[in-house]
Amino acid sequence: REAAERKAQQEAEEKALAEAAAQEKARQEAEALQRAQELEAAKAQEEAERKAKEEADALARQVEEAKAQEIANNPIVESMDELTKESVNTEKEQDELISKLQDKVAVKRQDLNDLKKENDLSEQGIYTEPKPFKSLTAEKNEINALKNQLDETLEEQRIAIQNLEEVLITANKRKSGVSQETIDEYENRLAALKESQLKAEQTKLQIDSTLVTIEAALEVERKRRIKRAAYDDDSDRYNKDRAQLKRIKESTPVVDTPYTSDDFDYGDMQDRIQILNNVSNVESGYYSVLAIHSDEAKRDEFVKKVVASGNQDIDFFYDVKTSKYYIYSKRHSSINNANAALANKENKPYTNKMTIIKIEN
Repeated sequence: REAAERKAQQEAEEKALAEAAAQEKARQEAEALQRAQELEAAKAQEEAERKAKEEADALARQVEEAKAQEIANNPIVESMDELTKESVNTEKEQDELISKLQDKVAVKRQDLNDLKKENDLSEQGIYTEPKPFKSLTAEKNEINALKNQLDETLEEQRIAIQNLEEVLITANKRKSGVSQETIDEYENRLAALKESQLKAEQTKLQIDSTLVTIEAALEVERKRRIKRAAYDDDSDRYNKDRAQLKRIKESTPVVDTPYTSDDFDYGDMQDRIQILNNVSNVESGYYSVLAIHSDEAKRDEFVKKVVASGNQDIDFFYDVKTSKYYIYSKRHSSINNANAALANKENKPYTNKMTIIKIEN
C-alpha cells in the first residue's frame, strides 16, 4: 500500500511538471508570435512613413518646381521672391545688431550696479577696489555706431516691406497671372515680416529708453563718487595737517636769537576782512590770521618760526575754494572781540600783518 501511494505521488508530480512545461512553452510561443506581429506592424508603419515622406518630398519638389517655373515665367512673382529674401537677410542683420546693443546695455547696467555698490559700501566705511578705468567716449561711440546701423536696417526693411506690399497689390489683380496659392504664401510672409519689424522697432525704443535711464543713474553715482573722493581727500589732508602741526610743535625748540619781521613770509595777506564760506573742519567765527600760504613748505616754515619764538598757541586751516592755508593764533566769537584782539595784539614780528578772517559755515 505504501509503495502504491509513493507511485501515485510520483506520477502526480510528473504530471504537474509536464503541465508547467507545457504552459511555459505555450507562453513562449505566444510571446514569440506577439513579437513577430509587432515587428511586422513596425515594418509596415516604417514602410508607410517612408512612402508618405517620398510622396511629401515629391509634392514639395513639385511645388518648388512649380514655384520656380512661376518665378521664371512671371516677373511679379520674381520680384516678390527677391524682396522676401532681402527682407529675411535684413531681419537677421537687425537681430544681430539688437543682440549687440542688448549686450552693451547689460554691461552698462553692471557698471551702474558696481558703482552704486562701491559708493554704498564706501559710505559704510568699507573699501572696495575700484573697477579699472574705462573710456566713456569709446563706449558711447560704439553704442552710437550700433544704433545708427540698426536705424539704417530698420529703414531698409521698412522700404522693402512697403515695396513687397505694393507688388502684392499688383499680384492680386486679375491679369497678373499669379496663382492664389502664391499670393496667399507671400501675404503670410509679409504679415510675418511686418510683425518682426514692429517687434524690432519696439525693442530699439526700449533699448534707447533703458540707456537714457541707466546713463542718468550712472551720472548720479559718478557725482557720488566724486563727492566721496573729494571728502576723502579733504579728510586725508586734514589728518595729515594735524599730524604735521603736532610734529612741529613737539620738535621745534625755542631759538636764542629772536626773529625779526624780515624773517617771516606772511604770504597773501590782505588788509581788509575776508569772509570764507563752508570751510571744512573749522568752526564759524572770527580768526586772528597771521599769514596765508598756498605752499605747505612755506606754511610749515612760518609755523616753525612762531613756535621757535616761544608761542605754541598757533594753528591753521585749509580752504579748498581758495586752495590756501590760513595760519591763525585765536578764534573769536564776535567781531568786537576780534577787533579788540587786533588792537591789542602782542608786539611780535609774526603779528606784524595780523588781520581778521570771518568763517561762515
